[in-house]
Amino acid sequence: MADENGETRRQRNARFDAKSPELEVPDAITDVDGDTSLMQQFGQELGRFVEGKYRELQMKDMRPGGTLHAMGARR
Repeated sequence: MADENGETRRQRNARFDAKSPELEVPDAITDVDGDTSLMQQFGQELGRFVEGKYRELQMKDMRPGGTLHAMGARR
């Protein structure tokens, strides 16, 4: 499925470095009747996990020998 620029997800992903982590999230709409507080808690926990993983990978790339370190990135 193409976005507003006519670019597909595969084309967008091809722009990223092959070493970069990729998370494929299918486009789906579901009708869910459930406890919204549990869904909010799940969303918050998922957000914390993703941010933690992002920071972990960012630090890995910034250390000597990492991709960002080689490009001269600073904290």
